[in-house]
Amino acid sequence: MKTKISRLALILPLMFFAVPASAAYTEIGTSAEASSSSVLAERYGLQNLTRIDDANAYKTDVEWYFGEGQTSAQIKVVDGYSAYNSTFGIIDSVGFTGILGSEKDTWTTISSDIFSDDKFHLGLLTPEQLTWSSNQQANADGLDHMITWLITGSEGGFSDNQIGNYIVAFEDLAGIAGSDRDFNDLILEINGLEDGIVEQAAVPEPAILALLGLGLLGLGFRSRGTAGAA
Repeated sequence: MKTKISRLALILPLMFFAVPASAAYTEIGTSAEASSSSVLAERYGLQNLTRIDDANAYKTDVEWYFGEGQTSAQIKVVDGYSAYNSTFGIIDSVGFTGILGSEKDTWTTISSDIFSDDKFHLGLLTPEQLTWSSNQQANADGLDHMITWLITGSEGGFSDNQIGNYIVAFEDLAGIAGSDRDFNDLILEINGLEDGIVEQAAVPEPAILALLGLGLLGLGFRSRGTAGAA
């Protein structure tokens, strides 16, 4: 009996290891305008970009912070297809702070001094005073309004790519029925910021549960065999 308990003590903790959930990517819609994918293909080469998970994974584009040793960051507008003249900014515990508008290919430097918190969300303020956050749960329509890529290469004639920079693309219209969800309304490149790490809750992994089942089954056979021998 003591042996059985000791083996259970080794197996049961395995049920509660934190394991990353599978990746989840917000779907990109289509419209008559140039798609975000076509813009990025022309500017960076899609083979040089890695899509960042939008939810449920260990590393997502929800929360942002300054990179290690960084006290400033640079942001520029890459492109945009919108009737709105929206303002990009950051959202912290104080609220929304506007940083730049829609002027293309001009780097704007921001200092960590303007932030009230070490971690914050990226956001878009529309002329209708709707604020869309990188934090989907904070959005009035409950939808994701920002998707992200990491520049990971410079192949195919894209030698100007700054590996490690991020590309973020916003959708500025509310809801599904009234929006094309094409995420090309404002596309920006960011240098000096990092996307956040999400702490995983301890959840049972199917493979671990299967292992536990086999272990318990083995203990049952061993117990019956021992009893028969006795």
